[in-house]
Amino acid sequence: MRVVIALSIALLVSLAGNAAMIVEKIRAAGEATAAGALANVTGKAEALAETLDRAKAVADQAAKDQPALIAELRGVADRSRKRITVYRDRVKTIPAAACPPGPERMDAVNESLRGAP
Repeated sequence: MRVVIALSIALLVSLAGNAAMIVEKIRAAGEATAAGALANVTGKAEALAETLDRAKAVADQAAKDQPALIAELRGVADRSRKRITVYRDRVKTIPAAACPPGPERMDAVNESLRGAP
């Protein structure tokens, strides 16, 4: 009978040890999962912060360049108005609409431009 009691106690101690190991493994797996999720979120946050910094730098540079670009665009618009005026003044007679569209009409327009002063 003593042997049965001793074996029962040994079995209970073994079961308690196994249960403790299972609980520890579950806890360690949970910590690993949490650490992985935290690292993932931290990495995403750092990537977003880096993207924000880059976007901010681009926006700052665009704000610095905008006045110069607008001035350059105004210059282009002024030059195009002058050229339109020059060409409009050079063409006194536009070929009749009877000219078919395409190369023939363009040849007629080019010829009238060559003949203009």
